Amino acid sequence: MNQNYIIAAGILIGGVAIGLFIPLPNGENPPGETIQQPIVEEVQTQQTPLSSNVPVEDTLSELEEPAEVPEAETEPVPEPETTIEELEKTAWAKIGTVEGIQAATDLLRRYTERGNTSGARTMRLLAANSGRASIAKATYESFSGLVTPGKTHPKALTYTVKPGDTLTKIGQTYKIPANFIQKINGIDGDRIFVGQNLKVVQGPFWALVVKGEYRLTAFLGDEAFREFQIGLGKNDSTPVGEFKVLGKLEKPTYWVEGAHYDFGDPNNPLGTRWITFRDGGYGIHGTWEPNSIGKQMSHGCVRMLNEDVEELYDLLVKYESKVIIRP
Repeated sequence: MNQNYIIAAGILIGGVAIGLFIPLPNGENPPGETIQQPIVEEVQTQQTPLSSNVPVEDTLSELEEPAEVPEAETEPVPEPETTIEELEKTAWAKIGTVEGIQAATDLLRRYTERGNTSGARTMRLLAANSGRASIAKATYESFSGLVTPGKTHPKALTYTVKPGDTLTKIGQTYKIPANFIQKINGIDGDRIFVGQNLKVVQGPFWALVVKGEYRLTAFLGDEAFREFQIGLGKNDSTPVGEFKVLGKLEKPTYWVEGAHYDFGDPNNPLGTRWITFRDGGYGIHGTWEPNSIGKQMSHGCVRMLNEDVEELYDLLVKYESKVIIRP
């Protein structure tokens, strides 16, 4: 350690100067002398460089990254179940397709769980891949109380005849044919009486044709009612789309290339009933050729057995009932 001194006194003895030196306290400089201090900033910024001489264990703690904490496991979130409204839209829009059948199958389960027996019955028919004939039969039998005179059914309504009423007028009110009112009430003829109670149902009925299955299904609202096998037009000529019933004829006349053939003429292929669904000569009609059912033999019309087309004729209403034809 360096020590600073100050001369306190001096004498000259024999030509030699002798002085008395008194040490100064630490940290003090002689008067008039300045001692340079080290620059603090420089001292503080000095660092020991890393080298191969530094032990590995002294540097790992500075170089290693913090260990990752594993994420907590979470249960997978199930996808939301398709709503009934979405399933209904698919089932009706894609009847006969794989997607439509799957939607109908899902709806069958949902309707059954909720006690919707009529909805479940219809979806069972739309979802059927096998045993369809027996399912269709059971579906129609579920309406026996409606179509049988003297019996009741959940969809059956009661109408009391008023002055001025006719079967046609009542039918227009409920959007059902007069013939259907006659059938379900066991009325022979057109006569009805004021105060008479009639069984009716709120219509209209409508028809769905699935060409790939050679099948026509009659519906009452959103419930399947009755199913029929059909024939179609040659070379896939039966049109696809949604149409309206435009006209109905009993014992129709057949018009072709300027000629016409009355009902009963061997050249008249229309059978006992005709139902127009598109201008240009497209309709649903009967046939005298039962072997044409399930085949493409017409000029584009939908063919049915005479007894089947007669039943359909008594369900559909002009300008009210629709005919939907799918591939």
